[in-house]
Amino acid sequence: MQILVNVSKTMIKKKSRLTALDENLLEEQVTLFNIDEMLPLVMELPLEFRMVTLLYYYEDFSTNEISKMLKIPNGTVKSRLARGREKLSQLIKW
Repeated sequence: MQILVNVSKTMIKKKSRLTALDENLLEEQVTLFNIDEMLPLVMELPLEFRMVTLLYYYEDFSTNEISKMLKIPNGTVKSRLARGREKLSQLIKW
């Protein structure tokens, strides 16, 4: 989830130069979401993205461990995590 937050902040900074006030407001918005509050949104993801997201962020398994558990390539795990984060950002509607 922190990666999603950092990427979002970077994208916003690139699109426009933020003033100190804007940055403080952005930081407050970011802290509104913690990992436990994200769970209902994670549960809305399609099964393939939900499984790897839950295992990675909530159960703290590595991508290698997840790939062995699900019997899928490590690259597939990473791409599903990336796509899951993308879908979560759409659900959050930043």
